[in-house]
Parts: sequence; C-alpha cells; structure tokens
Amino acid sequence: MDKYPYDKICLPWNATQNKDELWAVAAHEFAHIVTINFTGNRAPHWVEEGVSMAMENRPLVLPTTWMDSLEIERSFQVDRREPHTMRRVVDAYRQSHLLLQFLLEQKGEDGLRAFLNAFTNNGLWTEIKINVFGEPSVEEAVPEVYGITVEELFERARPNLVPFA
Repeated sequence: MDKYPYDKICLPWNATQNKDELWAVAAHEFAHIVTINFTGNRAPHWVEEGVSMAMENRPLVLPTTWMDSLEIERSFQVDRREPHTMRRVVDAYRQSHLLLQFLLEQKGEDGLRAFLNAFTNNGLWTEIKINVFGEPSVEEAVPEVYGITVEELFERARPNLVPFA
C-alpha cells in the first residue's frame, strides 16, 4: 500500500515510549494508508482523519467549536508551529472523529466501505466533472451512500456544544 508521496509511515519518537500510545499512533497512521488507497487519494482531510482517529480506539472528545466543510479543511492547513492555531487543529481532528462516528452509526462498517469506494467508482461524466471542473469527490460520495448532502451531514452530526466559560 502506498502513502503518497513518501511510501512510509512516520511515528514520533515519543510514541515509542508507551506501548498503548505506540499502538494508537501506528493504527492512526496505517489507517491513512488504507483510506488513501480506498479513495484514490480523493477524500478530504476530515474523512482521512476521521477514519484514522477511529482506528486509535480512543473515546470521542467534543470539539470546542463546529466548522463547516470548508473551514475544517482549512484548519488542517494552518501553521502548526503557532500555539494560537493549534486549538483549531485539535478541533478539526475531534470533529473529524465525530463525523466518522456519525457515518458509522448510520450504515455501519459496510456503509463506510461503500463511502470510501464511492470516491473512485464513478462513471465517465462524474469523472469529467471531478477532473475538469474540480468538483470535490465528497460532494458525490456522501449523497451516493448516505442520501444527504455534505452540508446536511455536517449539520446532523453536530453535537450540542457547550462553550468554555
């Protein structure tokens, strides 16, 4: 399996100091490889990270804010060296985990497998729309499997968030 463009999994040194942490990090990184291969590297970050977070087998943690599909993608692109942007990154990971859990609750693992495959099982006209017009694959994959739009998914999966005091 490939992990484009590096063909390897990198684990942080600090994860090797604890067996449970090593397992969680290795499972997370390996899940990226599986997701990339299933989706032809077409899935948005929130799908990839949601699958990877679920594979860690850790409890769900609520994000402090809820983002729409564009905001969450931008959150994975921020400069992670800046402490003030890390809250947004952490929330993006947490929200991705919640979105994935919501999808699993709707149609289970078979539905998730169909969802990941829906990124690459397109006919000619859908491929043209994706490749020529830049239509995101997720805009086709979510309705194909779950019968709702991406916006509806984000709204339905949203928990009641209590802001920090």
